[in-house]
Amino acid sequence: MPHFPVSVVVEGGDVDEALGNINIALAPFDESLRIAPCTDGRATCLGNPDGTWRWYMVGGRNSGQLRLRADAHRQDYDTGHRFWMAEPVTPGVCDLGRIRALDLAGMRGAAAAQAVRDWDEYQTVVTGTPKPQPLAQFLDRATAAADVRRWMSAGLDRTTLKQWIGDPVLGGGGRLLQLTVPDPAVRPVSYGSARAELEVLDAAWDDNAYTVDQAHADYAAQPRIAALRGNRPYQGTEVWPEYVFDHLSRDDYTQLQRARAIPGFATVTHGGQWLEGRQDHRGTPDSPSELDPAYLEHVNTYLDNLPDDHWLAIVTCHT
Repeated sequence: MPHFPVSVVVEGGDVDEALGNINIALAPFDESLRIAPCTDGRATCLGNPDGTWRWYMVGGRNSGQLRLRADAHRQDYDTGHRFWMAEPVTPGVCDLGRIRALDLAGMRGAAAAQAVRDWDEYQTVVTGTPKPQPLAQFLDRATAAADVRRWMSAGLDRTTLKQWIGDPVLGGGGRLLQLTVPDPAVRPVSYGSARAELEVLDAAWDDNAYTVDQAHADYAAQPRIAALRGNRPYQGTEVWPEYVFDHLSRDDYTQLQRARAIPGFATVTHGGQWLEGRQDHRGTPDSPSELDPAYLEHVNTYLDNLPDDHWLAIVTCHT
């Protein structure tokens, strides 16, 4: 993704020192550093194996996400680190603040309250509609159809396919497998497994015109999905609502949103450790829904146990 929020914790006697320490904390993760051999699968060159950003801004696109306590002192927080297209700073929020100045409990409470409202709204939209078939089911159909088209273009006809299925020598002997999987080490080794692949091809033969575009259209035509796509609040969202609400209970969703209220997609501790938020631990997530619950629990516990004079910033990192 081109940009993502990172929570950064530092020490510092004042705002300027805290901003300087943020620069120091993020420096080891600069993608432009040339400190070790790195490979992209094609070539090897000097780079930074720990690199995660090309440039960053305190606040930036994620400005104004930290809520201030009503009694916060002005010297304990900083605002105004705005992305150039962003709206003016909202009163009562900041981009960098001491723990004692931040209303972390209020942020979590607001996220939980919004989660309840969002859950109830979703249920209002989908009530009375059947649970939809997953998109993957339609895409699998399109993939099978594409396989058929590929074999048809190579000259395979239905009669020959039926012969391969019924003949252990032709089917299990590997003519189809040699053409589809050139590496002998990963080919099915038995006639049974070869026949299963051939039968999948045969089952999709009459459906060979089915495409990925049709798969998406058929998925969207299901009553629940059509109702959601027609609901204005869900139009243009980055994450489809059925993937957010259909797999968690109301209470579980509320608790998850409470946990997501503060941590960024990654966190840099005041000890200089980069904590990764992605569930598969391969780079930064594409959305909050991909944040690892164990990461969220760890970061929230870490934040709750920080000294009140430490600083927390939300930094937008760009790759």
